[in-house]
Amino acid sequence: MVTVVMSVYNGTRYLTEQLDSLRLQTASPDRVLIADDCSTDGSFDLIGEYIEKHGLDNWTIYKNSSNFGWRMSFKRLLDLASIDDGIVFPCDQDDIWKPDKIAVMSSIIEKDPSIDVLCCAVEPFYENGGKKVTVYGAVDNSRPLDDLEAPVFDSKFMSVRRPGCSYAVKSDFIREIMPYWQDDFAHDGMLWRFSLLKGTLRLLNQPLIRFRRHDSNATEMRHIDKKSRVAEIGMCLRFSKALEEYCIDNPGDYRASSECIEHFETVLDARLHLLEGGLKLNNLGTILKYRKYHLSNRSLLGDLKALITSGDSK
Repeated sequence: MVTVVMSVYNGTRYLTEQLDSLRLQTASPDRVLIADDCSTDGSFDLIGEYIEKHGLDNWTIYKNSSNFGWRMSFKRLLDLASIDDGIVFPCDQDDIWKPDKIAVMSSIIEKDPSIDVLCCAVEPFYENGGKKVTVYGAVDNSRPLDDLEAPVFDSKFMSVRRPGCSYAVKSDFIREIMPYWQDDFAHDGMLWRFSLLKGTLRLLNQPLIRFRRHDSNATEMRHIDKKSRVAEIGMCLRFSKALEEYCIDNPGDYRASSECIEHFETVLDARLHLLEGGLKLNNLGTILKYRKYHLSNRSLLGDLKALITSGDSK
């Protein structure tokens, strides 16, 4: 069973191209589940008419009862899709899949039972003034296209290197991690970090998606104000606790991973105290000691700037 899940919100601008690329796959999905997150631009009707026009009896579109936001919407879709054994492909509303994406990725997973999550590379393209950004998951010219990389759980375990639309996921793995999934956790972060923890994540260097960058992508903006940074740190702490719970509940040798998680939480606590309590040397010392566990080298500078501009520096 191959299932594609797509969460849609005000996507009429690019939806038809994405729907065409799904319909014209060389290996058709067994079903496509689409959740419209209370769009106001006619996306729901567009998709319904597309399904009817092409006689896509195995495609389903429904409207969320309220605007859940893309994180919760994808969580609900993946939970629904995982009821049946098989492979699940998360799909964004504004990219273009290459015709053999499902065929290539399904074949790799079916041949290797050690894989829970497989991520292809992406081919970014820009239009309508889309801002040039660093795209994680673009082709690595130093590696063969068919090379499979097995990333290691290390100090950068929170850094997600491929977008969720590039994933193919075993449904039993989704069921396995669902008890640890909170509503505000992004699906790419959940699938990436838990499979990284298990050692069941693989990266394919072949670009199987044209990854559209434009002026309204739903990527997260990095806010500089103190309140938003405190909230982000709190979310990261909850996520690391979820990983800890998984290590406790499931058999396996997670000693090295648990040490990484512990150090990551130590630096997060120090950053939180710095932001909430003002500039303290002991907090700075801890942050510098465990600086390799920062999501980026700019984290400390961002915290200090947020602290100073808030007027709470002491």
